[in-house]
Amino acid sequence: MSPLTDRLRRATTLVLVVLALVLGPQLAFATFGSSAPAQKLQVGTATMAAPTNVTGTYSCGGGFLPLPVQPTVNVTGLVDNGPDRPRSYVYTLARRDGSNPPVIVQSSQAPSRATPVVLRDPSPRPFIATWYLTVTVKLASGWESPASTTTEITCATAWGSGSL
Repeated sequence: MSPLTDRLRRATTLVLVVLALVLGPQLAFATFGSSAPAQKLQVGTATMAAPTNVTGTYSCGGGFLPLPVQPTVNVTGLVDNGPDRPRSYVYTLARRDGSNPPVIVQSSQAPSRATPVVLRDPSPRPFIATWYLTVTVKLASGWESPASTTTEITCATAWGSGSL
């Protein structure tokens, strides 16, 4: 190939590439014929109400001797003002010995607030102790309510009992 032909071929290629870059986007240019205004979106927040008015009974052991104490808690109901969604209820019994922080001794989950739940400390205590019952609502989506007002149960002897 001669130098003149080579230069001519390169110049032609350059002109075609520049034209393709300039005119190509014009061929792909599109417009919308009409547009509708977007609908307004409203966003809110959901709240999870803590369960209230936990009802039931407890007994502190009921053995022949006043000690050890080993409470059994029977929860029979509660009030739930949370959103109308599939849910379950988590019941937790924690024990506090003296000034130590509470330790969870048993936890149970129920599908309905009308389902009776029985919790029992598996370890008898040779002295007076305090237990705390908390109830949490758990939605199927994973959201949890704040814990309910904690119900405090103090057993001075194994003969003690009462209502929640």
